[in-house]
Amino acid sequence: MGAVFILNMYHYMYLSYRVPRETGRYDAMERIERYVYDHLDEFGCLPRDDTVTTYIGSWDEQGDPIVLNLMIRLTDAQAIKTASDRSEFKHPEPDKMDKKSKKRLRSMSKRKRSMSEDEPVHKKLKECRCPICLEDMDSKKNITLECNCVFHYTCIKKWLSCKKICPTCETAVKI
Repeated sequence: MGAVFILNMYHYMYLSYRVPRETGRYDAMERIERYVYDHLDEFGCLPRDDTVTTYIGSWDEQGDPIVLNLMIRLTDAQAIKTASDRSEFKHPEPDKMDKKSKKRLRSMSKRKRSMSEDEPVHKKLKECRCPICLEDMDSKKNITLECNCVFHYTCIKKWLSCKKICPTCETAVKI
């Protein structure tokens, strides 16, 4: 007669948080780990990223942040509860971009496109995909941000109405 083993499966979740450099890497890591594990023990799921960000506190976005990465081990029950909690999360509605910002984004788009038309980069665009929508790039409707990341104009316009950072390299975008 064979033995039956009940194994508890573990799931790993990779978390990444930006904290002020002044905080110090080890102090910030200890505080975040304590907060995450206390929340996990109390509620049986990981805290949402916005809750952790609020806990970390705000700082001047001009400062150079430290990126802390954590790998958290979850049981089946914790993983299921975390997934269900995050699936119920409603993202905030994007802010409407004001006319001044739209105008600046359009001028940035025209300037960058005209600069790159004669360059070999223009030919490479047809082989690239927009990192936001994952559709092929169209040379007429693209924008290159100051960080040299390229997107469809409509995709980055919608993205920037939610967050003022580049979705690829996380550089602050000033529009």
